[in-house]
Amino acid sequence: MDDRYEHDDEPAGAPTKKSSGSGSQASGSGLQSVDAAKAFDVIKKLVLGAGDTEPAVIPPGKTMFFELQYNFAAALCYFPLALSILAPALWLYSEPRDNAYLRFHSIQGLILIGGMFIFWTVIGTLTGILDMIPFLGIFSVLINLLSLFVSFSFLIMTVKQMLAVYKGKRGRLPIIADFADRFV
Repeated sequence: MDDRYEHDDEPAGAPTKKSSGSGSQASGSGLQSVDAAKAFDVIKKLVLGAGDTEPAVIPPGKTMFFELQYNFAAALCYFPLALSILAPALWLYSEPRDNAYLRFHSIQGLILIGGMFIFWTVIGTLTGILDMIPFLGIFSVLINLLSLFVSFSFLIMTVKQMLAVYKGKRGRLPIIADFADRFV
């Protein structure tokens, strides 16, 4: 194999080294660290917010049920208890279809809580199975720690989202907002 094609970025006359298996592993791990950094950035944006500084256009008026301001009604879509299912369903059923602001936050809130429900169901099933198998119960402890971290991040994200939407910011969550846009 010709060495001149392997090291085009080196100055002429510089000693060349043939690539070994460890060099290709280093470049592969560099690629993995870049992918891990991108994944970490997406998680950070989901939990801490994407930096939406543009205020949303909150339509004037109040909801048909309970006569709440639209920004308060949209904030209730992210309330981390049973209201995160009931409020969005009520707003989708009762509010006019032309109120895109409240419809968007209702759908985004339902997708968010639906994703967490699926996550909790999978984690509960997995830990139940692992608890029944001898010597694998330790993995259920690790999975429960992961679940605790994800649940705490979910709580932080929903409270932050509630406050942002109440203050009139757009409150678009990465990835989830794209799905919500399809249904608005």
